[in-house]
Amino acid sequence: MSTKFCVIYTPFPNKESAMRVAKLLLEKKLIACANLIENATSLYFWEGKLEESAETIMIAKTKKSLFNQVKDAISANHPYTCPCIISYDIEQGNESYLQWIDNWVDNSTIKD
Repeated sequence: MSTKFCVIYTPFPNKESAMRVAKLLLEKKLIACANLIENATSLYFWEGKLEESAETIMIAKTKKSLFNQVKDAISANHPYTCPCIISYDIEQGNESYLQWIDNWVDNSTIKD
């Protein structure tokens, strides 16, 4: 059962923007849960320059079949022009938790 679920990792410039997008995804029943981790230090090259910034990381749990809809919703509401939106498969997990994800996200929103 667990191979049908994923975790989506997305950094945001601040807690407010991460909270806004997380709530949107929850209200649309595209994700079952989002964890927001503040004050992560990110180092990266952008436009040829080494950057360092504090970001808030959103970790969302959902079904793999909803990834594209989640990605599109994040992209449309993210303040960055090129947001990091990465999915990791959940290979194993607490079966009752995975069942909760399965029951919570709205299956009617899945587009095949």
